[in-house]
Amino acid sequence: MTPGIFPAFLVLAAAQVGFASISVRVTNTAGEGVPSAFVTAVGARAACFTDSLGACSFADVLPTGCLIAASAPGFLPDTLPLPSTHQITFMLRTNPIVLEPLAVTADRLRDSERSTAFVTSIETEELQVRAETVPELLNDIVGVQVRSTGGFGSFSTVSIRSSSSEQVRVYLDGIPLNQALGGGVNLAAIPISVVERVEVYRGVIPPIFGGSGTAGVVNFITRQATDSLRWQANAFYGTWDTRTASGWVTRRIGPVAGIASVDVSGSDNDFTYRDDNGTTLNTSDDTWVRRTNNQFLGVNTLLRVSSVGPSVPGWSASYCYLHTNNHLPGNSSYHDLPNTARLLSGQHLAEGMVRIPLPLLTEVEIRGYGSSRRDRFENKDGTVGLGRSVTNDRTAAWGGQLTLSSLVVPVQRISLLSQLTREGYYPDDKMITDPAIRQQLLRSSRRAQYSFYVSDEIALLERRVVLNGNFGTHRVSNNLIREETGSRTWSDSTSFTQHPHAVGIIVAPAPWVSIRANVGRYTRVPNLFELYGNRGTSVGNSLLVPEKGANRDIGFVVHTTREGDRLRHASAEVVLFESKITDMIAFWSVYNRMKPFNVGKAQIRGVELAGSLATAFGFSSNLGVTWQHPRNESALYNGLYFGNDLPHRPRWQIDSRSEFSFSGVTLAYGLHYHNRFFGQPVNNIGETMPSAFLHDVGVRFRPHKRVHFSIEGKNLGNVREFHSRYVPLPGRSVFVACQVSSS
Repeated sequence: MTPGIFPAFLVLAAAQVGFASISVRVTNTAGEGVPSAFVTAVGARAACFTDSLGACSFADVLPTGCLIAASAPGFLPDTLPLPSTHQITFMLRTNPIVLEPLAVTADRLRDSERSTAFVTSIETEELQVRAETVPELLNDIVGVQVRSTGGFGSFSTVSIRSSSSEQVRVYLDGIPLNQALGGGVNLAAIPISVVERVEVYRGVIPPIFGGSGTAGVVNFITRQATDSLRWQANAFYGTWDTRTASGWVTRRIGPVAGIASVDVSGSDNDFTYRDDNGTTLNTSDDTWVRRTNNQFLGVNTLLRVSSVGPSVPGWSASYCYLHTNNHLPGNSSYHDLPNTARLLSGQHLAEGMVRIPLPLLTEVEIRGYGSSRRDRFENKDGTVGLGRSVTNDRTAAWGGQLTLSSLVVPVQRISLLSQLTREGYYPDDKMITDPAIRQQLLRSSRRAQYSFYVSDEIALLERRVVLNGNFGTHRVSNNLIREETGSRTWSDSTSFTQHPHAVGIIVAPAPWVSIRANVGRYTRVPNLFELYGNRGTSVGNSLLVPEKGANRDIGFVVHTTREGDRLRHASAEVVLFESKITDMIAFWSVYNRMKPFNVGKAQIRGVELAGSLATAFGFSSNLGVTWQHPRNESALYNGLYFGNDLPHRPRWQIDSRSEFSFSGVTLAYGLHYHNRFFGQPVNNIGETMPSAFLHDVGVRFRPHKRVHFSIEGKNLGNVREFHSRYVPLPGRSVFVACQVSSS
């Protein structure tokens, strides 16, 4: 070969094939190496990743003219031609990655979780399958007693730690259901289908509820809208033609979610009972008869819309309509008289809330509500009450609440709450036609309330120690309308200013145990019936002062949850409590009419024991035991009742329910017990209600993942007297329930 031809051939071959072992370095604009950059030869099957110094190399021979590309997260990609040397360097410019908006949210602590009070919170999801009602639900809670007039849907009121129903505040989505007129709240008018959760505060009344009361709070939270499409339908049927059909559906559309619910229920309530013919001590003339004119019908609806997601401000609005038609059988001894008496009640409730974050404030919440209620009492035969009447009374109320909360320091939260409510009562009686008599008896009244509270919470050691104190001012103004010559004038004005306050503490030395203690002073302002009387049967007393309650309790809560263990959940709660009530309002007979006076005192001491457990092999149980000594210290009738038990308050009450599940079937047993108690303040042995046991059983099964069935047997012992001798209790009953849901 001619000299010079071989070197030229090598140069030509290198030009046709390319270079091997190309070294690559990738840096940023500051000259620093970019690790994990991806380098590839475009059009050739060769690639590498840079090391921690931003360097890599190609071991394969690359074709002449190919392009080398480099890319890395957070940098703009770059492409260079294959160099004539064995070295190539990329200098990449940064490229910020723009992410979609991401909202990080956390659930707010519920008010019940922040409170130092002893609170029982119950979810109602499972209870509808068991054909449970709101009065039955509350009666299972330790320290709570529900008094009913007998029968499905009958008038039922709640007592907490031997209180009267007037001393318990009842709320539905923050709307107070207690009327200024008085009389307690009918729990049977609230359908369980629209309730998602129930919270019962025993002894302590948090500032968020304000108002007038001394014993505690029952707070109903209606169903909330969800993000996804969900629905549920429930129905049950049972003894005495008792039936209920309900359903709800919820869905989200964009940033707004909504829920709609409807409930229709009814019962003939024509159970049999023993009629003593008005001679309690003589049993020879007793007969078994059927309850008449005791029917019930209820229709209820709920509509709610709310914001979802990270929208600011957060908001919600709801509307609820509660309608009941209760036929009134009257005294059990008058069953043979013609009777068409009934009470129709309809209540519209609307509520709105806006929650706004502001500088220096962790939360600003504004709430407003409106309520309109109409009660029509038809007693054309005059067999109920004191005579023939057809009344059509109306109550209208509205209110607003402003809450400001701020974390002064990371461990201290200060809240300011301001609340204003106004309520008017407008009576009417169609049987009274004389203008002069109507002007004298049918007088409207009005009540305005204003509350202001300051609350301070200090949480230390990751909320293992929580101190909570609050102080408030509660002012109430009452006015009675007198109509003169066609014009209205406000007269008989009364006003009260009280300063409720409370202090509480939680100490949790370990995650599974906490010790709680609370001391508080509260008041119950006289209602309009006590201040101004009614249409002739009772005389009002405008000189009444508010009832005062001093409550204190201390106890501990132990709980454990172990997933996968034989004992999955166990909890126990033991509470010692004392309540002292002064200036209790009692009615005294004055010239054949009833007039209220501040003559009462009472002291209630007791112990509450609650426990629950759930095991891996399907057994679960709940137990509530209450012992209390409701001592009457009233000076009424020169101390005639002093030292006696308060009437209708048993000393012992036990409620329990146990379930055992296997192969998709659940068997249940429930027990309710109270010892004997007195029906009158004088504690006459002849007016003693005997001890009683109520036994319930049930079976549930799930033939399909969306379908539940249950059969419930209640009061298997056929007990006929439980709360009162004069109001018979329905006997043994059986109910069949079905639930179909979207999931």
